Amino acid sequence: GKPVIITRSGGATEIVEDGRSGFIVPKQNPDTLAEKILTLSSNEDILAQFRIAARARIEREFSIQLASDRFITQLRTVE
Repeated sequence: GKPVIITRSGGATEIVEDGRSGFIVPKQNPDTLAEKILTLSSNEDILAQFRIAARARIEREFSIQLASDRFITQLRTVE
């Protein structure tokens, strides 16, 4: 349930939905980063919406049960 601000690197962009559960900012762009920090820190409505969306996405797409099911499916395809 924590909104985040990330750059386009690694697997984080698979988790964060830009403008919905967090912000994705360009690398080495401190002005945009500062803008997004101010947006989150000064707007309780956006912060609350991002918290809800972030938690819902993690529960929906990255739950332990889903990860286990995917792993079992992978094991079955190896046989």
